[in-house]
Amino acid sequence: MNVRTPLRPVHHGRPLLLAAGLLAAAIGTAPSQIEYASDFESLNVSNPSALSNASWTAYANVYTSANAFLYGYPSTPPLGGSGWWGVTTDQAGPEQGVQSLSVYSDYYNQSAQTAGQLVEALVFQQFVIFEEDAGSYQFRFDAKAGNLVSPSKAQTFIKVLDPANDYATVAISTFDTSALPATWGTYSISLDLEASMDGMILQIGFSATASNNVASGVIYDNLSFGIAAAEPPAPPVITDISKSGAVVSVTFSTETGFSYNLLKSTDGMATFDPVLTQPSVTGDGTSKVATDNAATEPAAFYRIRRQPQP
Repeated sequence: MNVRTPLRPVHHGRPLLLAAGLLAAAIGTAPSQIEYASDFESLNVSNPSALSNASWTAYANVYTSANAFLYGYPSTPPLGGSGWWGVTTDQAGPEQGVQSLSVYSDYYNQSAQTAGQLVEALVFQQFVIFEEDAGSYQFRFDAKAGNLVSPSKAQTFIKVLDPANDYATVAISTFDTSALPATWGTYSISLDLEASMDGMILQIGFSATASNNVASGVIYDNLSFGIAAAEPPAPPVITDISKSGAVVSVTFSTETGFSYNLLKSTDGMATFDPVLTQPSVTGDGTSKVATDNAATEPAAFYRIRRQPQP
């Protein structure tokens, strides 16, 4: 699995500008999947360009108090201080190490802040999507409340932008981080990338929106983005068991792609052996019945064993 180098310096906003030369260079090689991870521990907190040098990009959108878009603008590195982001060293947790990412609105834009306009700061990593990247992806992160005061808002996002359609958002997944507790927690969001998104732009990151200089900071750490781990199939469930004479019938749930065997124990569940008179049952998503045709014991225990079909 190849780790994709983030694309720079494509900015998010309205309008969103893309350097065509960078896009052409990025498309030259098509890795199989997109991956990103960071715990921010290696960044030099004394360097105001540390995040920019680590391929983080920032853009701001300004809206009226009624959420009508006014204008957008890119950041001008270095950042930090009163605008956009910072690397903190005072929010340590048992799994977070010393350094974390703090994201907040752009308070350098005083003309918008003092006019009561909404200043949305976006901080993100971005990549070109290739056809081979299709799959279900998960963005996992640790987060905790920083200095955010209502009505300021914050969120985590995964976005797909279409450069052939004025960088319109064609897919998005978000998680509201405005009201997190003061203790660290782990959260995640997911989004499916489709083969039809070939050549589009993927952005993963955070936003903070504030007006009138109200605080909007949230703290993040231990970021990871990549193909979501497949959910394990649900275990087979015995829904009914009955006995008629020397025949025991066991009804259980099945799934397509698996086969099932009936097992029996007569020694208090210390050992389970296959019921040889019952061949493997092929799953198809419906309930099936397996039988023990030699149930002559006064008592027995049954279980279902599942295995992938060859």
